[in-house]
Amino acid sequence: MDGMSAETVSQTIQLVLAPVVMLSASALLLNGILTRYAAINDRMRNMVRERLELLPQTKTDNEDEYANQRIKYLDYQMPDLMRRHKLAHDAIMSVYLALLIYVVCILLLALGTIYKNEVVSIIAMFCFLIATISIALSVTLTLEEVRTSRRSITYEVEKTFGLK
Repeated sequence: MDGMSAETVSQTIQLVLAPVVMLSASALLLNGILTRYAAINDRMRNMVRERLELLPQTKTDNEDEYANQRIKYLDYQMPDLMRRHKLAHDAIMSVYLALLIYVVCILLLALGTIYKNEVVSIIAMFCFLIATISIALSVTLTLEEVRTSRRSITYEVEKTFGLK
């Protein structure tokens, strides 16, 4: 390996900066999705707990209309929440995959520049594109999760307040 000139070092740093910026942006995106995921997770656990608390009331007293009705509401909402939970999970996995690929991309760009190997640099570019596609997939999954989130809350509010 020859000695690296200041120009080569500067070019290497510039090449590595794009994936580093994407790495940072992806981490911010991940934080937001993880927050949504945790909220869905908490809501599902609360619904399970509520259902388990209501079950004894329905077995001992079939006249308890509130318990019976509430269990129906919970049973209706749970599949939708499970679907949203899966979408958020898949979005999270997609971001983590992108993060991993961006790190590999950074290493490949540095190695390609240091060893002046165009093949490694081309592979790094493909890695960058794949990671960016993974981020786009994550955003698409998150959009779908957010789009469907209104359905659950609308159902519960309408049923609880008799709006529909």
